[in-house]
Amino acid sequence: MPITELQSLSQFEEAIKSTELTVIKFSTPDCIPCKMIAPVYDKYSKYYKGAKYYNCDCEEQVEVAALIPVTNVPTFALYKEGELVLLVSGEGADVTKLKSGIRKYATKEPAKKKTSADVKKTVKGRRRKTVKK
Repeated sequence: MPITELQSLSQFEEAIKSTELTVIKFSTPDCIPCKMIAPVYDKYSKYYKGAKYYNCDCEEQVEVAALIPVTNVPTFALYKEGELVLLVSGEGADVTKLKSGIRKYATKEPAKKKTSADVKKTVKGRRRKTVKK
């Protein structure tokens, strides 16, 4: 799933009502730990398809950040059907706790990783198409 930027309080309110898990990363533009954890968050958003992912800039969306309330960044808030089900907060945001929460509350199975057999089938199929005239 792509990560969406939260642009307003109404967008936030609509997002958290979802029956799917909603994961929101609260951060600020110059937060070093936020930048360091960004690739992990991006990876989770691609792997765990049973959730919707959002970024919230606390400096731009002060009203939204005040609802949690966010005291440290990065902070990850996991919502399911309007309820806050998990909050992972602070400079040392525990990625294991975040991953466990996503796995626990996501509605679908994680995206299937390609195995070496899948890759071989794809490569073999391409060869056949190339060889046939």
